[in-house]
Amino acid sequence: MGMARPTDDPVTRPLPPYTSLSSHALYFINSKLSSREDLDGAPTLLSELQLQSDALDRTLSELNGELQSHLTRHASHSNRVGALFSNVRGQLDDLRRSSAHPSSDEGSRRGMGEELQALAKEVGRVETVRNYAETALKLDTLVGDVEDAVSSTMNRTLRRHPSTNNLEDMRAVALRALKLTEDVLSSVTKTHPRWTRLVSAVDHRIDRALAILRPQAIADHRALLASLGWPPPLSTISSSNPYTKGSTDVQNPLFTMEGDLKLQYCESFLALCGLQELQRKRKSRQLEGHYKDVALHQPLWVIEELVNPLSIASQHHFSK
Repeated sequence: MGMARPTDDPVTRPLPPYTSLSSHALYFINSKLSSREDLDGAPTLLSELQLQSDALDRTLSELNGELQSHLTRHASHSNRVGALFSNVRGQLDDLRRSSAHPSSDEGSRRGMGEELQALAKEVGRVETVRNYAETALKLDTLVGDVEDAVSSTMNRTLRRHPSTNNLEDMRAVALRALKLTEDVLSSVTKTHPRWTRLVSAVDHRIDRALAILRPQAIADHRALLASLGWPPPLSTISSSNPYTKGSTDVQNPLFTMEGDLKLQYCESFLALCGLQELQRKRKSRQLEGHYKDVALHQPLWVIEELVNPLSIASQHHFSK
């Protein structure tokens, strides 16, 4: 008679109670282990989950490293600003002590004037450093919000059944952060034209985000138009008898849509317009001082998405 396995053996360990599992865990189990064949493939599924878990751990470690780097950089800026303020405070103390014992000597007055000029320059330099640090931190936060929103839209797009509302919400978050970032960059370009490296670094990160966000938004808008039935048929005459006059009226899907579908189209329309307006502002800022009329003259993307399918359908229609 063989010995019974201990109850703490992982092979014979009982499953946790059904009520203790989250809704996500239950959905995953029901979708992945719904048949006997699925149970036979459980070891493979376990290996895949372990690989995904390891990848997530590596990503988390990299994000922690980036956060530590940002914190270290911010601490360095803070220490530098603190040292500058200490220097200014010391000079102010020296000035206060010297003013407490005034002298009628012309050389002393001249020396005090020079000290005041040097102090004014130091105060201005400290203020510039403080503004730069605050602006850099604000821009880094805004760009981080943009990148997080774009990453979320990518993850939801890769799912089999993404939530349209969630996608639109995340795009709205990204668009708001992009507009705020562009406002800050425009202000920096006008008030601090020497901060070109900061502006260039932010523009580079924003360009990468827009390279993902714009194609996604256009593709989703096209899919929405297709689901509405756009473009409408150019002719309803029966192909078997082209001389028959019993054709039905052509319905324009843009006029017949209603309810949530109409709201969804309006939101997609406005989001795409907002994205194009943002790009126009960015180009206008980047081409400031150059001949930019040609570069900024572009047709509306939303109108192109309406016209292009009609053009293709017309070519097929008139080629018959």
